[in-house]
Amino acid sequence: MRAIKRRSRPKDKYTRDLESFIPQYIAATGDVAWTAATVAAWAIDNDLWEQREVNAIRQLARELSAVARQVTFLDENGNEVRKYHAYRLGDDQPMLWEGIEEIAPENMERAKTMRRAKLVAGAIKLTIDLNYYNETVNPGDSILFDTDFQRDIADYFQPSLYDDTPPLDSAELPPLS
Repeated sequence: MRAIKRRSRPKDKYTRDLESFIPQYIAATGDVAWTAATVAAWAIDNDLWEQREVNAIRQLARELSAVARQVTFLDENGNEVRKYHAYRLGDDQPMLWEGIEEIAPENMERAKTMRRAKLVAGAIKLTIDLNYYNETVNPGDSILFDTDFQRDIADYFQPSLYDDTPPLDSAELPPLS
């Protein structure tokens, strides 16, 4: 059974305006390998954009969320563990954050489900992009994307340090009892 395709939300005028800066920049400069900073500088220099008044609380909340996603600590095995986890109690609810030491299992399950959905959405989007590229642009062998990450995860958890001593010769092995 095939999943129902989700349509993207309609874009507001501001988003459409920002989106239009990219092809305008490429047409004006010929630079097809641009950075967001070069397009932003060009748009400002050409009076296409001026800073909007931003709700200070909303802006700071976004910045705090970005920082909270990056706060980690090292566990006893040397792994970086994300300290704060976000979840919603319902679709129209605000994002709640809790530390990993305090979060209840049902809220950690919600946080896990939300992060997994983002991974899946990214994998779907990359697959769609690669399919388009392979079918319409790529003259050579298709660029493939393996969505099974089990081996990557298993490889990550393999020990990276091994004993440098050579294996024992069969004559040096202790006798079997």
